[in-house]
Amino acid sequence: MTALGDFSSGDVLTAADLNAIGTWTAFTPVWDNLTVGNGTQAFYYCQLNDVLHIQGLLTWGSTTAITGSFIRFQSPVSSINTNWVGNAQFREDGVATKVGHGVASGDKVLFQYFSVSGSFVNVGNVSASNPFTWGTNDSLKFTLTARLS
Repeated sequence: MTALGDFSSGDVLTAADLNAIGTWTAFTPVWDNLTVGNGTQAFYYCQLNDVLHIQGLLTWGSTTAITGSFIRFQSPVSSINTNWVGNAQFREDGVATKVGHGVASGDKVLFQYFSVSGSFVNVGNVSASNPFTWGTNDSLKFTLTARLS
């Protein structure tokens, strides 16, 4: 995909050119260690030159399952500059919401949660049992802004 807003001096811009700047595009993530099954997901991205915005919501269904010690997905745009971080919420339906982040590196976004032990904040990978045991109607919501390499 060519970056939106990639114009040259002297270009004559149409209304369509201007309206296309910042357009959100839906995509379906390709997950590592996660089977969506009958869960629902709504993921979108927007690219403006070398800035990429990604946001998404995944709601667990009865056949959604984490099969490894971490979950991550492939970015819709490759070459995210290493170690950009976005905010994430992990909601256990009817119980509580935990917070964490999505860490971008290369073309993957890895999800991690925060926990407190004594006076320290710890980071752990989201897994089948962390930050809680995932079940139907639980959800993962996040947003990330990153610079492309």
